Amino acid sequence: MAASGCGGSATTGTTNTTTSAATAPTAAATKEQKAKEAAEQRMATANAKKEAREAAATKRAEARKERAEAAATKLEESAGHGLGATKATFESNNTMASTEGTEPPEGTDYYRITETDSHDRVAGYEVTIYASPPFSNQERIGLLGGVDLPNGAEPLPELEHSHCYVWRSAVLKRLIGKEYAEGTTESGTDTAQMQAVTQPNC
Repeated sequence: MAASGCGGSATTGTTNTTTSAATAPTAAATKEQKAKEAAEQRMATANAKKEAREAAATKRAEARKERAEAAATKLEESAGHGLGATKATFESNNTMASTEGTEPPEGTDYYRITETDSHDRVAGYEVTIYASPPFSNQERIGLLGGVDLPNGAEPLPELEHSHCYVWRSAVLKRLIGKEYAEGTTESGTDTAQMQAVTQPNC
């Protein structure tokens, strides 16, 4: 009876040791798996935040581009058909002299570009009209205004003379970097000139 009892105790001790040894790797594997899943979750969260930041940055960039394009379109529409306009716009909206030195028909005003800037915008031009009776200085200079000035151009009466008129234009400054438009003519001629200037000379 005593021998049998000792044998039973030995068997139980071996079983417990075997169970503990088998459980240890399983617990370690579970811990490792949880750590791996946590790392993957952190990576997924970081990637999601990065994608969200990139999407927001792209949206802001697109919005800035749209605003810039809208502003450029509005500025172009404000340029008018003369000073500050592109060469192509000027030529398509004004009667151009076909050949320099060729006299236009009587009563018809002809335009010629005298200067463009580095962006091919008109920085200077002249208009010639042969009329009978001849135009006065004021009438010739009058051919330089209207749609041939940027929208909102303001005349400066304090600088006005019989042969010289000056306009100030914020649009012109944005277009070609010069704020003033100066129209001039000389008595006894058939031509008036328009020039973008930094400072008026009238």
